[in-house]
Amino acid sequence: METAKRLAKGQKSNAGLQLDLSLTYEKVGNVLMAQGKLLEALDVYQQSFNIHRTLANQDKTNADWQRNLAVSYEKVGNVKAAQGKLPEALDAYQESLATAKRLAKFDSRFQWNFAVSYEKVGNVLEAQGKLAEALDVYQQEMAIAKRLADQDKTNAVWKRNLAVSYEKVGDVKAAQGKLPEALDAYQESLATAERLVESDSRFQWNFAVSYEKVGNVLEAQGKLAEALDVYQQEMAIAKRLADQDKTNADWQRNLALSYKKVGDVNAARGKLPEALDVYQQAIAHFTKALQLDPNQYDSYLGGAHAKQIIADFQGALKDYLRYVDLAPQDQRAKDHAQLFIWLLRAREGRIFEANLELSAYLERRPDASTGDWIAKIGNFLLDKIGETDFFAAAGSSDRETDRGQHCEASYYAGMKRLLGGDKTTAAEYLRKCLATQETNFDEYIFAHAEIQRIGPTM
Repeated sequence: METAKRLAKGQKSNAGLQLDLSLTYEKVGNVLMAQGKLLEALDVYQQSFNIHRTLANQDKTNADWQRNLAVSYEKVGNVKAAQGKLPEALDAYQESLATAKRLAKFDSRFQWNFAVSYEKVGNVLEAQGKLAEALDVYQQEMAIAKRLADQDKTNAVWKRNLAVSYEKVGDVKAAQGKLPEALDAYQESLATAERLVESDSRFQWNFAVSYEKVGNVLEAQGKLAEALDVYQQEMAIAKRLADQDKTNADWQRNLALSYKKVGDVNAARGKLPEALDVYQQAIAHFTKALQLDPNQYDSYLGGAHAKQIIADFQGALKDYLRYVDLAPQDQRAKDHAQLFIWLLRAREGRIFEANLELSAYLERRPDASTGDWIAKIGNFLLDKIGETDFFAAAGSSDRETDRGQHCEASYYAGMKRLLGGDKTTAAEYLRKCLATQETNFDEYIFAHAEIQRIGPTM
């Protein structure tokens, strides 16, 4: 990079040298970003951006320079998003979108840059909970993806992009609780992915992800037999990919997650012996994935869930702790792991340690002062909220929220009763958790396992 700086320093009017320097900055930024050095990456990307902006302003008809500027805005937005600075990320992505929009008007080759900018804006809006706005943006992205895929039906990349666009729309519909509409979008994604794999086997995992999305909705709708069938088809693809490359940590993790999905559905159907066999397979593949990549934090989370269900409580606690250490700094991603850590420590009789740890976590959460639902669960576990008030707090005017929060409230109340030696009331509350039919909640699956372990209470 120093050579590129020296060459460009004395020749600011030499567009070629300035462009070389900006691209060098960008490559350095990519490496820093991959290393998690976000402040350093941002500084380098901004220096690259300054050059691209100068060049783009010099010649507004140069499509390549306009495209470079759009990408530079996107790179800055990526760092801001990774830092959790969503408003600043949104500003950068919207600048990228505006630049890409101008670019696409006079050079149709860059239509996909336009679509990617829509997707980035949509991602931030979705993360901010602005679902209606995110949906609008994703649908505009999908319109471009459809147009490109229709223009060249042999282009595998365009097909893949269209499948992902349907998936994005489905994700928002699912988050809005519009499960039939989400299922329609995911099934369109699945059909597109199926056509894609027929012409290009490189995209098999896109096909598997589409199966998973369809299965998730079917599971949430309580259509467990149909969900199981779909997850098993996903697992067949995951097995094939994992067998093709046994050194690929991602394929091993994906196969483990597929086993876990099948196990979860069997558990939700009350078929715990079948589920336990599948969870053992999931744990074996999570272990393989972590041997290949010890920093794969989501494998620790998946392994912890499976171990908790098979009653390997010490193993589950160890994996949850590793997940919390390694996972990104988004506190919300760790919320439920911290609640499960409290239960596992309390199960070992280490209630003082469990209380200290959970109290510290709740105090440093971004929503610490808002008294949100996670805070209420935590305060209930810490005996700061009584059982009656806790159940009352689970109520919501939104039907889906109410059902989900009552599922969780019944599970945590049941677990506190169980840890206190009251198996009869514990079983009653855990059955209330199951009565909510929130089959894709971890608490629902764990409740099934706990009831099996409690056995008859009368």
